[in-house]
This record gives sequence, C-alpha cells and structure tokens, in this order.
Amino acid sequence: MQIKNLRLAGVFLLTLCVCIPVRAQVAGRIESMKLLTTDTGWAASKSKLFWTTDGGASWKDITPKLNHEEQQVSSVFFLDSSTGWALMRCGDNFFPSSDPLVLKSDRDLRRDDICFEFASTKDAGESWSIVHPKIADPSQHPEDGSGFSQGTFMDFADPLHGWAILKRGTNTMFSAGVVLRTIDGGLTWTQLKDVPPIAEHFVFRTPKDGWMAGGPEYDLFVTHDGADSWQKVQSVPDMGDSLPVFEDEHRGLMPVGHFLLATNDAGRTWQQARTLGSIPEYSAIEIVKSVVIAIKRDLEQKRPSGGIPSSIMAAKTRLSLYELAPSGDASSNAAEVPVSAGGGIIELSFLSEAQGWTTFSGRLFATKDGGKSWVEITPGGDPTSLGRSKSVPRPIPSYPACFTGKIRLAACGDWYQHELGLRYAIFPVRTQNDERESLYYVGEPQLYAVLDSLKSVLRGWCLLARGR
Repeated sequence: MQIKNLRLAGVFLLTLCVCIPVRAQVAGRIESMKLLTTDTGWAASKSKLFWTTDGGASWKDITPKLNHEEQQVSSVFFLDSSTGWALMRCGDNFFPSSDPLVLKSDRDLRRDDICFEFASTKDAGESWSIVHPKIADPSQHPEDGSGFSQGTFMDFADPLHGWAILKRGTNTMFSAGVVLRTIDGGLTWTQLKDVPPIAEHFVFRTPKDGWMAGGPEYDLFVTHDGADSWQKVQSVPDMGDSLPVFEDEHRGLMPVGHFLLATNDAGRTWQQARTLGSIPEYSAIEIVKSVVIAIKRDLEQKRPSGGIPSSIMAAKTRLSLYELAPSGDASSNAAEVPVSAGGGIIELSFLSEAQGWTTFSGRLFATKDGGKSWVEITPGGDPTSLGRSKSVPRPIPSYPACFTGKIRLAACGDWYQHELGLRYAIFPVRTQNDERESLYYVGEPQLYAVLDSLKSVLRGWCLLARGR
C-alpha cells in the first residue's frame, strides 16, 4: 500500500509538470560541432543546426529549410565565421507513414535513398542557397536496401572548391560510396565517375591535394588531382583513421597509435617524430599549432553516503585532457562532469592549448583553462559550470512532460535532470549529510520502493515525462 500511494503521488506530480515549456527539447543529441573562433562556433543534431557568437552562452537555430516532408542534417562545414555549407538528407516517403496501412513502393523508397540537398551560406546561416544535385547509386544491387545509409563527409579547401562523400550501407568488411565535387562554392555539384577506394572522412589542403583515412584496413590514401584518383600511402602500423595536419606546404604531423609521425615533403614520406608515451589510451586526439591534444573519458561509480542505500551507485564521467608540446613537455588536467552514460564517439575542437570544445553522449562541453574545468553549452539549455567549484551549479532545464514512453526523475530545485531508462533509473539526490550532487542508479522495478526509502533524506523530488 505504501508503494501504491507513492505511485499516485508520482502521477500527481506528472500532471503538475505537463505544461512546463523548456528549450532543452529543441536540440536533441549533438552529433557534430566546431569551434571556429574564441566566441563563434556551430553544433548540429540530426535535425537541427545551431550557431553561437558568445561561446555557447546562447544559440540560434540556423537550420536550412528544405521543400520536403523529411530532412536531416547529415554533414556541416564552415570555412570561417560566415561561409559554410550543410549537406542535408531529404525525403518524402520515410517510414512511418501518416497512414500506417499505406506501404511505400520500392521506387518511392529508392527515390528517398538518393535524396540529398546542399545548402550554402555567406552570412552565418541568416540565408541559405539550396541545390538538389543528381545522384546515382553505382551499386549493382540497389534493391538490397543498404543505400547511402552510413553517413556523409564534407570538406572545402577554399570558398570555391569542395567535396562530399556519401557512404553506402555495407558490412564492416567493406567501405564504399560516391564522391561529389563543386568548383563554384556549392552552386553546382558533380558526381565523379570513379568511385573512391574507401568512403571515409577526408581533408583537402589545396584544391588538388587531399587525404582520406580509415576503412576496414585502416589505410591512408592521397589524391593530387582533386579526387579524380587516389593512391595508397605507405603502410603504417596501427594506422587507425587519423588524418594529417599540415603546418605549411611541406611540413605536417599525424598521430598514429602511440607515435607522432612527421613529413617534410608534403606527405610523400613519413617518419616517427616522437612517441606519445606521456598520453595514455585516449578517446580522441587532434593537433593544434603543433601541440598534440588528447582526451580520455572514464565513467566512475562510487557508493554514496548520507543514508543512501548501499545498493545504489553514484556515477559521473571524468574527463582527462593531455597536451604534448613540440618541445616534448607534457601536461594534463582532469575534471568531473555529471554524465552517467559511457560509450559513444567523443570529438574535440580546440583553438589553443587552453580553449576548446568536446562532445560526447549527445552533450557539448567547453573549457577555457585546458581542461581544469568544463561548462556545459549544449544547445537548448543554460550553460552549467561543471568544474571543481564547490558552488551549487545552475540546473539544466527538463524536457516538456508531454510523452509517456519514458519518464525522467528530477529533484525540484537546483538539480540536474537525468533520464530514467527502461531497466534502470538515474537520478540526482542531495542528502542532509552530503551537500554534493550525485547521480544514483536503481533498477526500475525497485524505483518507487527506493524513493520511499529516501524520503527522509531527500529535500524534494518530482517525476517528469520525457518529451522525446
């Protein structure tokens, strides 16, 4: 009976929270981002493209609008703080249909599979020019349903010359796709006749010279004719999928495993410059002004104190940032962020040794002190200080309570909001004996019983439905 009453209380609180408007729902999971200047950058989810001019304190939705029933942000590239492009996936026959009894024909689905549009802007997304290039799938068996389902890649060497790769859906033993090229800033796009050796991420240093890395064998390829043809670069052990970063026309660096390779002949040959022994196993790495910057993510679980049942575990993510200067001097900083889920891709975008962004688990964080502290700047929510400060952080706004598929648990007051999954619950509590915020796991079947046992030590809680 006690648990039943608690369930009714939760329903009552759900009702109270139904009409709360919140901006956090707008963004969705952040899939890609780039810090362009000290204050300017962009971040994209699958459905939205956002722009900031104040370091992430506020965001503007600059998503191009297509004349299709469905659209997704597939790839984004900005050359500077005004000129950029967005590769959008489009369609008019996606499932689910508005009428569940209507089945789309193979022809309709096939048409959607090659529906991509390129949007270009010269005013930071205030206005967009949109083109719909003709794309042909060279597959001998297009009916296999794989299509261009494995993502896209895009890069520009200058305001006129750009490339895009559409990757086909194949098994992990293959990497295939097509290349499109523009020589007029994206006003027109031409699909190249020859398919590339792999379809992976790439970078162009000049309108002629480009590099592509990855694939099932983790190879490195180079082109000197604007992607008309590709040649495999000498085999490098533990190649991974790193791309070279050039300091000038001839000199470049490339991280490969635990080594840093260097070239003095525009990438024709590579030699080991130094080891990365001072950097442990890293989650992401990049080179900024000859400085190697790497990040490592660790999910830490701790048993709580202050009257919380010992069966509940607290979880946070520890971000360790490592920097290796050309002189060989190494440094590192670490800080915790209240992210309780591990796994997934982590990305870096740094301007200097001190300032940069990282994104993982669909959230975006910024640092201005080389990783000593991080601030959450995910579009859709207020920035939240997550460093070593002992002050109470500002709460992340909750999602609108308009969906009953999943629920969220949040303390009413200065609390972080976290999702309740189908098999476990993640929620923050603050006890009378422990003033620090923490995240706690609890199996869903025991949810209400655990809440009941915590009533004496919690200062307040409420249930919110997740609006996604």
